[in-house]
Amino acid sequence: MVLMVLGSIGFSTIRDLFGIEKLKMRLRYPWRQWELNTKISVYMTLAIVGVTSVLFFITESSSTLSGMKISEGIITSVFQTVTRTGGYNTVDISQIGIPSLIMVMFLMFIGGSSASTAGGVKTSTLFIMLLSAYTTIKGNKKLEAFKRNISLELLHKAFTIFGFATLFVLTGIFALSIIEPDIDLVDLAFEEISAFGTTGLSRGITAQLSDSGKVCLLISMFVGRVSTLALFFSLSTPQTSYSHKYPDTNFMIG
Repeated sequence: MVLMVLGSIGFSTIRDLFGIEKLKMRLRYPWRQWELNTKISVYMTLAIVGVTSVLFFITESSSTLSGMKISEGIITSVFQTVTRTGGYNTVDISQIGIPSLIMVMFLMFIGGSSASTAGGVKTSTLFIMLLSAYTTIKGNKKLEAFKRNISLELLHKAFTIFGFATLFVLTGIFALSIIEPDIDLVDLAFEEISAFGTTGLSRGITAQLSDSGKVCLLISMFVGRVSTLALFFSLSTPQTSYSHKYPDTNFMIG
């Protein structure tokens, strides 16, 4: 479980936390803080694992965790949320309830942190989106975190990554529902999100898929590993920049 956490928080975070030079510097200058990327990675990982572990324990306490001691159930719940980036499972995924299944799919879709071995849209993307929502509700004009200003360009990239990923996953589920009409839609959705997040968890239907269905999952694994934004950037052509600027406007949304 420790290895899965380390693999999901990113190489730059590991270097900042445990690098010899970084440790020496903090011993010398105790006031030196973590890098911004490290803070986001660690805090988001702790928040996601903490909240979803409690929810998994509550939703599965009368089902897959019913025969376990409380301590075993807690460890199993934490393991099942951490494994969103590893693919191991300590309970039968095909036996967990729909609420837990939705939660696991959400975890696989989010994945790990940037510059990690995990897939998904990344925890930093979710952080910026949640921060943007909070800032909008508070009525603030600037997007700030940990005494740092976050640029609009980074905000646009986060929403673009999330939007492209959502569209791609929905397209994959739609394609699988056409290719595999005899398999339950929930199982197909789980397989697609697991493939996109390069997780490896399954409801036990992978072997039942046709060659076309397996190719669909193969494409999802590739795109999920490369990331949708990087893929679209590589396929697009650079746009010519112009010096003019159109006037700002407002219109109704929501």
